[in-house]
Amino acid sequence: MNTNNASANNLPSTTPFPLLRDTTLDLTRNLPPFSPDFSQLTHVDLKETLGIVQLTQVMRTPRYEGLPGDRNAGAKWIRTRLGQNVSPEDVVVTNGTTMALALAARRVVKSGSIVLTDQLACYGFQSILQFLGIPLVGVAMDEYGLLPDALDAACRCHKAAALFLVPTLHNPTTITMPEQRRLEIIEVARLHGLAILEDDILGLIHHAPPPAFASLAPDITWYATGLSKCVSPGMRVAYLRPPSPEEAAKFVSHYKTMSMWFVAPIVAEMAQQLIENGTAARILLEIRDEARTRQKIARSILTRGTFSSAPEAFNIWLEMPFGSSSADFVEAMRAQRILLRVGDPYSVAPFAPISAARVCLGSAPSRDDLALALHKIANWLEPQISIGAR
Repeated sequence: MNTNNASANNLPSTTPFPLLRDTTLDLTRNLPPFSPDFSQLTHVDLKETLGIVQLTQVMRTPRYEGLPGDRNAGAKWIRTRLGQNVSPEDVVVTNGTTMALALAARRVVKSGSIVLTDQLACYGFQSILQFLGIPLVGVAMDEYGLLPDALDAACRCHKAAALFLVPTLHNPTTITMPEQRRLEIIEVARLHGLAILEDDILGLIHHAPPPAFASLAPDITWYATGLSKCVSPGMRVAYLRPPSPEEAAKFVSHYKTMSMWFVAPIVAEMAQQLIENGTAARILLEIRDEARTRQKIARSILTRGTFSSAPEAFNIWLEMPFGSSSADFVEAMRAQRILLRVGDPYSVAPFAPISAARVCLGSAPSRDDLALALHKIANWLEPQISIGAR
């Protein structure tokens, strides 16, 4: 995690844009930046691989766990992160990592048990667990992620069955948990019999990620990754790897009649083609490069704000100046046609809401749009920082 309060070195200056645009810029969604070649690459693939006859058959074939080709592609994609010890029998194809891991939680959490997670966690996962009636309890973090001692204490205070983590490019803080911390977390998890629910959706975006929990402790880890962050938000396909092929079969059997987690056939087909022909890997590299460029733009413009970031993260986690309200900040930006999200929904009980905001750099359509928004943010921060310093 990098905390910035000075301008980045060796960067070309970014000229401020007139604050006169009429359109609203939505920076609330943590989307990958647009890949310059995405339209060209996918157009060729769709045109050549999804002819009318095949498309008709694709749309008539449900994919409640993934067809063999889907699972082969999923295993291939996961192997780029976990190594060669992944077979198609290990993989369940789903419509997103959050839903997949929430259903995994439903499998492992018995009546009276809870799920533990970071004190700041993806509010989408929080919402699904609430819908499923599964209690979620936050555990203290530091600059390296979840604290092992705090996890141990939480396990002794609660009947915990699982631990949900986004350990690489964490949402919203952008923290990547180092390997040693992961090993310490695994030790505590084994001591207390916790299943680990690992959302590694950004694992391949990181240029040199630490080993995944699924590599370090495969027998207790439900691992999920996918293409929505690595290729395009519309690619709502994810690959769940339970701790064993037997667990994968039980997962499918248990949820086979519940269609809300099924992947759309045409998306699964497209994902299969993009992975097998190498297009997905090329787009991933373009997205990674663009994310790094946008982080540099943020550091060059937000010279007085304090925020957490990482070189390939899609967002920054902006701390409010002393005495400033994140709600006031978000409302002020809304008045200037910039939509942001306050930090409150990310806090997990028993932790209080935090005075911060998530600024999603990747959701800006272009670098110029992003720079425009960041200059507006910098203009608001400047007087607030001066007032707080008095």
